[in-house]
Amino acid sequence: LREEFNADNAKIDQALAQLTQIKGNCQIIMGSYIGTGTYGESHANTLVFERQPAIVFVVGDRSCFMLQGNPTADITYATTGSTLTLTWSGSGVAWHCSSGAYEQMNVKEKVYHYAALFPAQ
Repeated sequence: LREEFNADNAKIDQALAQLTQIKGNCQIIMGSYIGTGTYGESHANTLVFERQPAIVFVVGDRSCFMLQGNPTADITYATTGSTLTLTWSGSGVAWHCSSGAYEQMNVKEKVYHYAALFPAQ
Protein backbone atom coordinates (compact mmCIF):
# COMPACT_ATOMS: atom_id res chain seq x y z
CA LEU A 1 0.00 0.00 0.00
CA ARG A 2 2.82 2.40 0.79
CA GLU A 3 4.37 1.80 -2.64
CA GLU A 4 1.03 2.49 -4.34
CA PHE A 5 0.55 5.65 -2.29
CA ASN A 6 4.06 6.90 -3.18
CA ALA A 7 3.57 6.01 -6.85
CA ASP A 8 0.26 7.90 -6.94
CA ASN A 9 1.87 10.96 -5.33
CA ALA A 10 4.69 10.83 -7.89
CA LYS A 11 2.10 10.79 -10.70
CA ILE A 12 0.31 13.80 -9.19
CA ASP A 13 3.59 15.69 -8.80
CA GLN A 14 4.48 14.95 -12.42
CA ALA A 15 1.07 16.11 -13.69
CA LEU A 16 1.29 19.33 -11.66
CA ALA A 17 4.77 20.01 -13.02
CA GLN A 18 3.47 19.59 -16.57
CA LEU A 19 0.56 21.95 -15.92
CA THR A 20 2.93 24.56 -14.54
CA GLN A 21 5.05 24.34 -17.70
CA ILE A 22 2.03 24.55 -19.98
CA LYS A 23 -0.10 27.12 -18.17
CA GLY A 24 2.46 29.10 -16.24
CA ASN A 25 1.97 29.83 -12.59
CA CYS A 26 -0.62 31.73 -10.60
CA GLN A 27 -0.67 34.01 -7.61
CA ILE A 28 -2.62 32.92 -4.54
CA ILE A 29 -3.88 35.35 -1.93
CA MET A 30 -5.32 33.94 1.28
CA GLY A 31 -7.16 35.71 4.04
CA SER A 32 -10.03 35.57 6.45
CA TYR A 33 -13.00 37.58 7.63
CA ILE A 34 -15.17 37.50 10.75
CA GLY A 35 -18.91 37.12 10.30
CA THR A 36 -21.17 39.95 11.37
CA GLY A 37 -24.41 37.98 11.70
CA THR A 38 -26.18 39.96 8.98
CA TYR A 39 -27.57 38.53 5.75
CA GLY A 40 -29.65 39.39 2.71
CA GLU A 41 -29.18 41.60 -0.32
CA SER A 42 -28.68 44.79 1.73
CA HIS A 43 -25.99 43.05 3.86
CA ALA A 44 -23.97 41.23 1.21
CA ASN A 45 -20.51 39.88 2.00
CA THR A 46 -17.84 41.44 -0.20
CA LEU A 47 -14.22 40.68 -1.05
CA VAL A 48 -12.21 43.16 -3.13
CA PHE A 49 -8.77 42.48 -4.59
CA GLU A 50 -6.18 44.50 -6.52
CA ARG A 51 -7.25 42.74 -9.72
CA GLN A 52 -9.93 40.25 -10.71
CA PRO A 53 -9.23 36.71 -9.54
CA ALA A 54 -10.01 33.68 -11.69
CA ILE A 55 -11.48 31.81 -8.71
CA VAL A 56 -12.20 32.51 -5.04
CA PHE A 57 -12.81 29.76 -2.49
CA VAL A 58 -14.58 30.64 0.76
CA VAL A 59 -14.52 28.05 3.54
CA GLY A 60 -16.90 27.99 6.47
CA ASP A 61 -18.03 25.57 9.16
CA ARG A 62 -19.25 22.64 7.11
CA SER A 63 -19.45 24.26 3.72
CA CYS A 64 -17.21 25.51 0.99
CA PHE A 65 -18.13 27.21 -2.23
CA MET A 66 -16.17 28.64 -5.10
CA LEU A 67 -16.89 31.82 -6.94
CA GLN A 68 -15.93 32.03 -10.58
CA GLY A 69 -15.52 35.13 -12.69
CA ASN A 70 -19.06 35.17 -14.11
CA PRO A 71 -20.90 38.50 -13.73
CA THR A 72 -23.71 36.88 -11.70
CA ALA A 73 -24.54 33.36 -10.58
CA ASP A 74 -26.84 31.57 -8.19
CA ILE A 75 -25.88 28.56 -6.08
CA THR A 76 -28.61 26.43 -4.52
CA TYR A 77 -27.72 24.50 -1.38
CA ALA A 78 -28.90 20.91 -1.83
CA THR A 79 -29.55 20.42 1.89
CA THR A 80 -31.65 23.52 2.54
CA GLY A 81 -32.79 24.70 -0.89
CA SER A 82 -31.46 28.18 -0.06
CA THR A 83 -30.07 30.25 -2.91
CA LEU A 84 -26.81 32.16 -2.66
CA THR A 85 -26.52 34.98 -5.21
CA LEU A 86 -23.01 35.95 -6.40
CA THR A 87 -22.14 39.18 -8.21
CA TRP A 88 -18.72 40.06 -9.66
CA SER A 89 -17.86 43.72 -10.19
CA GLY A 90 -14.38 44.71 -11.37
CA SER A 91 -11.93 43.17 -8.93
CA GLY A 92 -14.50 42.31 -6.29
CA VAL A 93 -17.17 39.75 -5.60
CA ALA A 94 -20.24 40.01 -3.37
CA TRP A 95 -22.68 37.34 -2.23
CA HIS A 96 -25.90 37.25 -0.27
CA CYS A 97 -28.61 34.86 0.83
CA SER A 98 -32.04 35.78 2.20
CA SER A 99 -32.35 32.53 4.21
CA GLY A 100 -29.90 33.38 6.99
CA ALA A 101 -26.38 34.22 8.09
CA TYR A 102 -25.33 30.54 8.14
CA GLU A 103 -26.21 30.06 4.45
CA GLN A 104 -24.52 33.38 3.59
CA MET A 105 -21.38 32.32 5.47
CA ASN A 106 -21.66 35.30 7.80
CA VAL A 107 -22.47 33.87 11.25
CA LYS A 108 -21.64 36.44 13.93
CA GLU A 109 -18.04 36.17 15.22
CA LYS A 110 -17.34 33.05 13.12
CA VAL A 111 -14.01 33.12 11.25
CA TYR A 112 -14.19 32.31 7.54
CA HIS A 113 -11.17 31.74 5.32
CA TYR A 114 -10.75 32.45 1.63
CA ALA A 115 -8.20 31.81 -1.11
CA ALA A 116 -8.15 33.74 -4.39
CA LEU A 117 -6.26 32.49 -7.45
CA PHE A 118 -5.00 34.98 -10.02
CA PRO A 119 -3.58 34.18 -13.47
CA ALA A 120 0.14 34.81 -13.85
CA GLN A 121 0.93 38.21 -15.31
